[in-house]
Amino acid sequence: MLPPTQAATRSSLPQPGCPLPRRLGEQPKKATHPGLGNVDEGMRRRELRKEEHKRQEQGSRVAKERGVREWWS
Repeated sequence: MLPPTQAATRSSLPQPGCPLPRRLGEQPKKATHPGLGNVDEGMRRRELRKEEHKRQEQGSRVAKERGVREWWS
């Protein structure tokens, strides 16, 4: 059994000094980036990942075509 002081702090009521629980469905604030305005960090990362993937795919395609050309010659 917990001492009464600890039992009280474990109540469902938010204690003073604790951040208030976020309301359901409330979105966290989007991170702001200098020069980019208000951009969602996750979206930026996703775009970068997509570009990188496209670049790699293009490189492998070129390598395959080169390989086919060498195989035929």
